[in-house]
Amino acid sequence: MLKQLLPWILMATGAFTGVSQPAAVANNQPILAQNPTLTADQADQEEQLSYTFYGQQVPLVERSDQIAVEFKPVPSFTRDLSEPAYLRLQRDLTAATSFSREAHKADVTVKPLGERYALVELPHGLDEQWAQRLNQAYVQATLPVLSRENMTESIVVTQEIVVSFEPGIADETARRLLAQYGVDVLRSLRFSEGRYLVRANNVSGTAVLAAATQLRNLPNVQSATPNFVQSIPFDVFTLDILSMDDPQRTNGPENVSNVSAAHETSPFPNSLLPLQWHLNSRAVRPRPYPRVDVRAVEAWETTQGENVVVAVIDSLIQWDHPDLVNRVYTVPETIADRLPGEEYGWDFSNKEITCAGSENCALGDADTRINEEELAYLRPHFQRTFTLGAADLLAAYPNLAQQIARVMPTASEKQQADVLRRIIQLEIGNEFHGTWSAGIIAANPADRQGVVGVAPEAQFLPVRVFGLGGEITVAALIEAMGYAAARDVDVINLSLGGLLPDEELSDQIFQILDAHPTMVIVASAGNSQLDGVSFPAALPGVISVGATNVRGNRSYYS
Repeated sequence: MLKQLLPWILMATGAFTGVSQPAAVANNQPILAQNPTLTADQADQEEQLSYTFYGQQVPLVERSDQIAVEFKPVPSFTRDLSEPAYLRLQRDLTAATSFSREAHKADVTVKPLGERYALVELPHGLDEQWAQRLNQAYVQATLPVLSRENMTESIVVTQEIVVSFEPGIADETARRLLAQYGVDVLRSLRFSEGRYLVRANNVSGTAVLAAATQLRNLPNVQSATPNFVQSIPFDVFTLDILSMDDPQRTNGPENVSNVSAAHETSPFPNSLLPLQWHLNSRAVRPRPYPRVDVRAVEAWETTQGENVVVAVIDSLIQWDHPDLVNRVYTVPETIADRLPGEEYGWDFSNKEITCAGSENCALGDADTRINEEELAYLRPHFQRTFTLGAADLLAAYPNLAQQIARVMPTASEKQQADVLRRIIQLEIGNEFHGTWSAGIIAANPADRQGVVGVAPEAQFLPVRVFGLGGEITVAALIEAMGYAAARDVDVINLSLGGLLPDEELSDQIFQILDAHPTMVIVASAGNSQLDGVSFPAALPGVISVGATNVRGNRSYYS
């Protein structure tokens, strides 16, 4: 029943635009019947860039200002001695253009996208010279970057495809069928039945989209979707960042002087509680103004979240933060499918293999906190916002500086630099979105000097799915959802939105809800100011959440 509702719900919310299907797909004809191999020639027959979602075609467009690179694996014993690949590429590309007559082309920017990939921003587009410069010894492949029309997202197309088989198909049968069509099975997805991550070896680039369509027409295959590497955009220019100094802006507490001492009578009288108007707005909106909060203080008289475990599926989660360390959930040692070293959740964004002994190995890692390599990338950018003067800061980030100058043509150099500082700091802060989400849910500082969560006695299970730069794949998210359900949590929180609608993830969510009828799944409606609900919040059975400001109006970013 839930699946039958999907096309209507998602079209109504603007999650995708439907277009007519190719005849072979519409008639369910096995287009590989006479040639059981995925080939570039066959894949190129698909003229429009699109993929299939429950019988609907989701159209995409190729970006001309970005290209992605996949780096070759670095042996673990040499990683500490080597320069991060994205920095090496930035240096090599800049050096290649430093003596060029076209000096402006040195403004190329390389941003890490998780551990294996990077986005290369090319202000003047990709040409033959740039293609040659990207052909470095440590680069595995260059990959196309797509987006939906009129959106700023980055969707990287790799050779990976997630394939789901009909229920009851044995693992041996599924693998034999895939091998027959020249597809390598990378692995079966954990915490999920009948799903495989595969590589289409005979096709590359955007032809992978058509290859996925061919795979879904194989016998006993339920669905097949490219395992896109997505980067959820953090577009500060659509978040009104430039108008934050506007005196008319009223998204913050508007009457802090009226903060009441009544909070001292609450069960959690922390220092910042009077300013947390989303829990109790009476302090900042005294009568006659209406309340705009969730009335958490009153709810605490009934329950404070005792015996509730919330899986926070998100980005970096610093579970040892003083406001969080007392509420992090410890995975029982007696659990049947315990992962190697698992204690406080799991990081599904990590592509390393973690082992505990010779038999218990798993992809990912037991620590959802920031690692040394990630810290080495973020630290210098953050430091520059404090140490560099206006001119030097603008020179250090020429692409962003040009965008700011276009939006603020009459602003002084200092004003433009101040906006740039704010943008960099917000982007770095966004990497720790998971920590913020966990705090909103269950923060409970022991010293009464921090913020308080909506359910201060609940516990949270950290589950990381985002790498740096907002990198996320549907395979990681499918496994993360299954992992949270296998840990028997009460609530799954997905403070993420704007992903491409995906049939594999949808089916995983439906299966989880069927198996756990009392489980609550909450997802963000999105941050793109669209009149609709994004994926996966638009799925039936998922609670979609937006945001309001202190006046009770829709927040500018929601």
